[in-house]
Amino acid sequence: MSALSISATNVFGFGSYTTMLLKVDSVTSFSLPIPPPKPLLITTPSKAREFPLLIFIHGYLLYNSFYSQLFQHITCHGFIIIAPQLYTVAGLDATDEIKSTAAVTNWFSKGVLQGLLPQDVQPNLSKLGLAATVDEAKLLLH
Repeated sequence: MSALSISATNVFGFGSYTTMLLKVDSVTSFSLPIPPPKPLLITTPSKAREFPLLIFIHGYLLYNSFYSQLFQHITCHGFIIIAPQLYTVAGLDATDEIKSTAAVTNWFSKGVLQGLLPQDVQPNLSKLGLAATVDEAKLLLH
């Protein structure tokens, strides 16, 4: 009888990729053909390869940069993360934030994101995920 071999990765340990943290303004000094519709915080592995892409929607009245350590930890395991800076002081209506998230998604689906990533780092848009804090997930899925 042969033993079954199982390998697991410790998600709480450091991953194998070196990460980069990029802050991109919606009116940017980069030579992008189309600037992003919202300021972005992007974490990316620096190794040339294709990686899944995760969009993160942060908590109400918070800054996306509050999550930068978490993003870098996830990224070191092989993910590209985009976190648009949403929310200004607004009421309970999240319609504008939902539209902004859609606008960011439309923006990077045009291939513009590639101009911000390290050389030969490719986002795999067929492996796209959406993550949000609890309240934002309720609003986005409602």
